[in-house]
Amino acid sequence: MRQRCQTRLRRNTLGAGVSGASMAPATFHVYEDKSGQFRWRLVHDNGNIIADSGEGYASKQKAKQGLQSVKDNAPDADVVEGNPGNE
Repeated sequence: MRQRCQTRLRRNTLGAGVSGASMAPATFHVYEDKSGQFRWRLVHDNGNIIADSGEGYASKQKAKQGLQSVKDNAPDADVVEGNPGNE
């Protein structure tokens, strides 16, 4: 049986992601894939997948840590064109 965990994301006045009341039109989903790995994806309310983990994790806890890292480290990330490290 697959289980899904949802975390709503809202923005505070500084723009940082804050877990809590649902103000943002997107939800993080944590799920188990066909091979038994856990993954996360950020899904807009319209159903479009905005982002995903890009890799499977051995445990649900590790997948949640991965999505939390994205929330903590990239709320105001810059956009850079080109290949990473070749600016």
